[in-house]
Amino acid sequence: MSLRSLGSRFHVTFSALVLLTATFVGIAHSADAAVASCAGMVATITGTQGADDLTGTPGNDVIVGLGGNDTIVGLGGDDIICGGNGADDISGGPGRDTILGQRGRDTLRGDFGSDTLRGGAGNDVLKGGKGNDTLEGGNHRDRLYGNTGRDMLKGQNGNDVANGGGGNDRIFGGGGADELVGGNGVDVCKSGPGFGTAASCETHDSPSSPVVIADFSFAPVDLTVVPGTTVIWTNDGGTAHTTSQDSQDPVNRSWDSGSLAAQDSFAVTFDVADTYSYLCSIHPFMTATVTVSPGA
Repeated sequence: MSLRSLGSRFHVTFSALVLLTATFVGIAHSADAAVASCAGMVATITGTQGADDLTGTPGNDVIVGLGGNDTIVGLGGDDIICGGNGADDISGGPGRDTILGQRGRDTLRGDFGSDTLRGGAGNDVLKGGKGNDTLEGGNHRDRLYGNTGRDMLKGQNGNDVANGGGGNDRIFGGGGADELVGGNGVDVCKSGPGFGTAASCETHDSPSSPVVIADFSFAPVDLTVVPGTTVIWTNDGGTAHTTSQDSQDPVNRSWDSGSLAAQDSFAVTFDVADTYSYLCSIHPFMTATVTVSPGA
């Protein structure tokens, strides 16, 4: 086994976290519903102040629900959809859609394509579907779910739940006591200090076998690799961490990264088939293993 350090030794370092905020584009309309607009675009399909069932066309639509608990389906094309007031259920369909829930307890679905979903006011549910989606909550308790693509989830304010699902995702909690779950893929979770954050951003096997250490949690990952594989520990948080072998391992298997500052990395190449325990010093009671198997 050979050791290789990619980072330097540093003292504990803190970095400021920029909180992300979302700007929600409102619905503009007059007494004449024909001039209703969404995100600055004149509506091609407009609802009423009641509960409407609105369906788009195979092309690009601008759909405005106005009031009531609406059900809106964009169908094909790159659609722009505003729910308005009420608890709306909105599905974009195929295409690169922009869906704004606005006010009320909304459920937004991107379906197919790389979509942008913004919940607005109310406790909303946002589901990205297939594609590289951007999901943004609001100031209430929102639930955001990515899928198989490379998604970006932004909880904003409120006590949110954000789950990246499959793919290599970026998840930002913002203000509030958030629950951040990376899901499958190599994920990055970030949230503001002092918000009582419960973050769980885990990684899984990939060609480079990364293990990501984050600020508010360290989710140990059991990796199974073949001899000659290099495992890289990366500190993606703002607080210094240390990773090392578990004290129960023999001395000849020992490694110690020293202090890893933000974005520092440390690598170990495992040449012998066996099981190796490791830990992170900021969470001394959380351990995991690397299993090196002979392979096929």
